Formats: sequence, C-alpha cells, structure tokens
Amino acid sequence: QREFVSAGAAAGLAAAFGAPIGGVLFSLEEASSYWSRKVMWRSFVCAAAATIVLALCMERGNAGMLFFGGVRPVQPRDYLHQLPFFVFAAAAAGVCGVVFNQLSHVLAAHVRPRNAGIRSRLVECAVVSVTTVALRFFAAQRFGSCVDASPAWEADDFGVRFLCPVGKVNDVATAFFSSPNKAIGWMLSMGEHAWGEPYGFTPAGLGACCGFYLVMMIAAYGTAVPGGIFMPSIFLGACGGGALGLCFRELLPESWDIQPGLYALIGATAMLGGVFRSSISLVVIMVEGTGGITFVFCIIVAVVVSNAVSSWLQKHGVYHMDLHRNDNVAYLSGEPPRKLALLTAKDLMASPVSCVAETERRSRALTLLTETSHNGFPVVDPRGRLVGMCLRSQLSVLIHGDKHAAPGSHPGVRRALDTYMRVAHLRRRPMPRPLLPRRYPPATALSAAALAEYDREMSRRERETSGRDGGKNQSPGEDRVGLLLNDAFAAVHGEGRGRAHDDEEPSEEDRYDRYDRHMRPLR
Repeated sequence: QREFVSAGAAAGLAAAFGAPIGGVLFSLEEASSYWSRKVMWRSFVCAAAATIVLALCMERGNAGMLFFGGVRPVQPRDYLHQLPFFVFAAAAAGVCGVVFNQLSHVLAAHVRPRNAGIRSRLVECAVVSVTTVALRFFAAQRFGSCVDASPAWEADDFGVRFLCPVGKVNDVATAFFSSPNKAIGWMLSMGEHAWGEPYGFTPAGLGACCGFYLVMMIAAYGTAVPGGIFMPSIFLGACGGGALGLCFRELLPESWDIQPGLYALIGATAMLGGVFRSSISLVVIMVEGTGGITFVFCIIVAVVVSNAVSSWLQKHGVYHMDLHRNDNVAYLSGEPPRKLALLTAKDLMASPVSCVAETERRSRALTLLTETSHNGFPVVDPRGRLVGMCLRSQLSVLIHGDKHAAPGSHPGVRRALDTYMRVAHLRRRPMPRPLLPRRYPPATALSAAALAEYDREMSRRERETSGRDGGKNQSPGEDRVGLLLNDAFAAVHGEGRGRAHDDEEPSEEDRYDRYDRHMRPLR
C-alpha cells in the first residue's frame, strides 16, 4: 500500500505538469514514509507512463497544464539589478503560503466540525460554492479594469469582456472566469513587450485577484470536494508575483526591462514552497512543467527564500499540519520541536540520575526495576563517565537469566541472552518474567524444556484469545520469533522440538554450532 501511494503521487504530479522526474522527487519529499531503490524505480515507471499517455492524449502533443512563452532568458545584468526584487517577491509569496496554512488550520480546528454528518458537509460545500461565485463576480465588478488585450494572445481567445466595451477586456474577470491553466499561462507569459504595450492585466487587478483568491482557497480547502491545492497555489502565487512585477515595471527605469511574467513564475514557485515546504522537487517540477530551463536560477532563489521565510514563521507545511490534526494518525516529525532547542539533557532527565554500573549487583538492578519506571538507564564506568545505555527489557533479561548472565559464563549462553534482549521489545505479547516459570530453578533457567512449556502455555492463551475475537489480534511474526528462540535454546541444550535424539550427549561445540544456525534468521 505504501508503494502504491508513492507511485500514485509521482504519477499524478507527472501527469499534471509533464514532470516525471519532479513527480518522483515530490513523492520522495512529501508522500513517502519509506523509500528504497525498488520504490524509486516503480514510481519513475508510473510517472513516465503517465506523462507519455497524457502527451498522446493532448492535441498538440505537449504534456502538462502550464505553458510559458514570450519571456526572454535572464541576462547577468538582470541578476545584478533585479536580485533584491526577486528575493522580495519570493519572500512575499512565502508569507502568503504561511497565512494560508495557518488560517486553514484555524478554520479546520475551531470552525469546521470534525465529526460532521453527510448533510452538514454537503451544506458546507453548497455555502462555499455560492460564496466563491459571489466573490468572483464582486471582485470583477468592483476591482476589474477594462484594458486592451495583448495582440500576441488573440489566437488563444484571451480575455473576458464582462461589463467592458467591445475591444476591451476585464482583467479580473479574465483571471477568474478563464480556464485556470490558461490564466496561469497568460500571467507567466508577460514577457518582453515594447514599452507601453498592454499585457491584459493591471497591478491593481492582479492584487485584488490575489487577495480574493486567498480567501476562497482557505474556505474551500478541507471541504468534501475531491480537489487539491497544487494548481490553486500556483494561481495564487502567479497573481501576487505578476502584480509585483507590473508594479516594478511601472516604478523602475525602462532600461531595466522588467518582465512581469518572470515575477509571476517566482511567485508561483515561492507559493508552492511556502505551502508544501518542498525544495528540490519544486525546482524540477517548475523547470520541467514550464520548459524554462534558462530560468532555473530564479526558480532556485524562489524556493530557497520562500522555504527560509516560511520555516522561520511556521515550522510545518500543510500536509504535516493535517497529520498533526488527525487524531487517528500517530505522526512523529523528523525534527524536534523548537521548544527543545534551548533545552539540555539535564532539563529532561530525572534527578538524581539512576545509573547502572558496568558490573552491577543483582539486588541493585532489581531495585531500579521495581522503584523506577524509566525505559532506559545510563551505564557508567567506575569514574562516573557514560559508556552506554541499557534498556529496561535488557536489564530484565539479564536479571532473570541469573548466573547465565554472570561474568565468565559461556559465550554461547551470552549470545543466547543477547538474542533475547534484541527481540524482547519487538514482541507484542509479554516476554516471560522471569524468562521461565518460577518452579524451574535458576540453574535450568535456559533449558529448552522450560521454554517449550512456556511456549505451549502462551499458544494456549493465544488460541483462547483468537477464538474470542476471531483471530484479529494475532501476529504471525511473534510466533516465528518465539519458535526460533525455543529452537535455538533447544540446540544449545542438545534437545529438540519433536525430534529423536541420540543417547550420546552432544559436545559444547556441537551445541553452539546448532545455536548459531538457528539464530541467523534473527540477526
């Protein structure tokens, strides 16, 4: 199931943007809890197949939803002049992503009911839909401007008139009522025009689109509608970046040749970075999806700045925040909380510290187990320096192993105890405490007969439990571990489970050779 999730995420991104490599990287960064060469290969095959099928289905043979044209390659002088403005646009889009994450989280946690019924969810969808349509018409009527359409986009049926005279288009209505992928492509294509030639958009119009679309995006996210936020994030970032680019073009000298479409690209990329907190995959997705390999420097600047700003303001992206809010998922972040940055081990540990010496008395170890609830104890040398760590389960095995765990015991017995310690915390059913029934003296604590009796008792209890719950709580892996342990100890003591034995007592070397053979599956 995890492999299907990883492959599906990669294929979906590849089909949407024509970016098979970017889809695989996004699956690695965001959608996969486990990764291996096999998962990577399968995800890549699925992503490549999705890209090829989509390209065959498209009329022009182009894969992906984004188109990008009319913007000249960035020159070295552009880096010198416009780098501060690139950084400002990326930071603004990153802040916008943080605002979306935080407000959507507040809306889902305090306003939207968690266990709402079907009717409530349907009513919510209806209310959000009506509100969204009303806001689009209000924004187009109140903030839209009638501008001349760009002659370069006449073949693509650019523009929506909406209350404008013939020959004019409403810039806000064009962004809101056109196909989203076309609107994004038009904003990304605001490139090198003659000075004064119209782009079909105004700074005020794109700014209004950015503000209203942010509100609509927050309200719609989390409703019972099968839709994502990848394309909405690109649209929102392109609106904001395009508005800043048009402002810079009007304010800065003509010789700088500001291209608003480049700022729209930076805003779209930075918005994705602020919402999802992805890095390398976003660079590859935007380069593959737009075909703008010459703008890779601007895309990298957008990803780095947006991730830095958004991480400083808010630690997690939208997906991780959803996991934290879901009570049915036990999610542990890969990084510790920020509150732990100023703490030391002294602030977290109990005082005084309960330590275990390298050679400890049995009574002292029993006292630690009975009087404390710690899961681990630091092991110190005679001078009080830390030399290791001993888990509670390991210490319990050593105690109940009795003289077999004492210094000078046979190496094979110590290896047997080490095996017990390695698997004691992996079994759901409790290990025997002591390791064997109490009626067996400590001298025979590791006998195969006692282990076999314990195994039969636990098997009987499991059969009773499985008979009551239909076998739902059975774990086959536990039985395998138990059988391997019993067989290994039987080999050490020259006994077998259901096998005939010779009258001759096996030698010590024969015993531990058998033990090593039985323990290989557990190592």
